[in-house]
Amino acid sequence: MEYHIPEIFGAGWNSPPAVKDLQVRSPRAERLIRCDSGADCEADRQGVREVRMEEDGEIRIFAPDACASGAFLFREAKFFMEATTVNSTRRMVWTALLSAVAAVLMYIDMAVPLFPRFLKLDLSDLPALVAAFAWGPAAGVFTELIKNLIHSLTTSTAGVGELANFLMGSALVVPAGLIYRRNRTRKGALAGLAAGTLSMTVTAALANYFFLLPFYSNFLPLEKIIAMSSAAIPAVRDMGTLVLYAVVPFNLLKGTVVSLATVQLYKRISTLIR
Repeated sequence: MEYHIPEIFGAGWNSPPAVKDLQVRSPRAERLIRCDSGADCEADRQGVREVRMEEDGEIRIFAPDACASGAFLFREAKFFMEATTVNSTRRMVWTALLSAVAAVLMYIDMAVPLFPRFLKLDLSDLPALVAAFAWGPAAGVFTELIKNLIHSLTTSTAGVGELANFLMGSALVVPAGLIYRRNRTRKGALAGLAAGTLSMTVTAALANYFFLLPFYSNFLPLEKIIAMSSAAIPAVRDMGTLVLYAVVPFNLLKGTVVSLATVQLYKRISTLIR
């Protein structure tokens, strides 16, 4: 006696989810499921021995516990792929939105009392930190990149200022994102932000001393930059003291302000963006 029992399951990553039928010639006979995609499932009463699937010149072997459970596993794999696609799309949309917000915030800056006027504070690293906390440091770096690419369209520094901002922003979000990914607690967030602030400060000090100040001295003599800084901070006498007494404290302050804002904001929107 022969029975035909229709069965449907996802046959593979590149295959349509269609199985023609389940042929059973006798209760003890070996059963064969043949898929439209060329996948075969050989089974006896004890369960499936193997599922052979040939795609793109390769033969892949799966071994579910039974034909029914194999169908279930394939359906679950298809559902997982669909959910992953939705999450990836959601992540891309939110990352693009955060990058746009960061670019806008980069235009909203202000001078800070007690510091030279050319050191201005903004919160454009906040969206990048949110992205790093939500999806990892790579998302934070990507947000920093898009932010500076957008800002470079109206730059007055031939892209040098944007490059420096990208390097310092990345130095902030990478340690913060890495530490928080390993310890998703308030303590982990604070530890990551503290490490990121220190990393950004060191990067800013090195970038200013070896790269930024020498570059800007081509447009404004270094003596005038030091004089401007000395008017706000009398201890500034040369490029080294400018970095030590102005650049380093300013970046410590900026990192602290952005970190506190991130802690307050991320707690409120984390369920929305993830």
